[in-house]
Amino acid sequence: MRISKLDNYRHRHPRGYFQDLSWDARQRAYEWLDRFIKRREATHGDVPGWLFPIYVGQAKRLALNPPDSALGRRMLAKRGGLAVQRRYRLEGRAATARATRCRVLKQNAKKRGKVEARLPDSMGLPTVDTGAVPAVGLIFRRARLWCRRKPAPQHPNEMAYQISGPTKPRD
Repeated sequence: MRISKLDNYRHRHPRGYFQDLSWDARQRAYEWLDRFIKRREATHGDVPGWLFPIYVGQAKRLALNPPDSALGRRMLAKRGGLAVQRRYRLEGRAATARATRCRVLKQNAKKRGKVEARLPDSMGLPTVDTGAVPAVGLIFRRARLWCRRKPAPQHPNEMAYQISGPTKPRD
């Protein structure tokens, strides 16, 4: 099935795929493309038509922005973070429970302050325009302080270990 609207984008590079790059970058891009094609042919045989443009785009990206050690560090950090999340899920802990609780508390405090600020109007009482609503700031400040002071709840297994843990010092 051909999409006629994409015909304008087919065969755009009659002289090559990387003609818009400098000579050095073009050589690196062709090396990356060659590496991708050889790897695919070694494992699966021919490169399908839909995959080749993806390889060209990735080769161009890697030629212009070659991977460095910072990329490896970022990938390791992501993998470590995902591993911690997986471990917490297996243990039954909610990793972001405290942060979520604080966020919801602050949202509710802000809403409550806005409602309290409109309360005199709805009751028909005269209002004094002070510019800012002090109730919102006070309630929000209290919620923020509460979030700082409250320790995160411990997992029941950790508390049991602390209670029934080894009491005798080791030699």
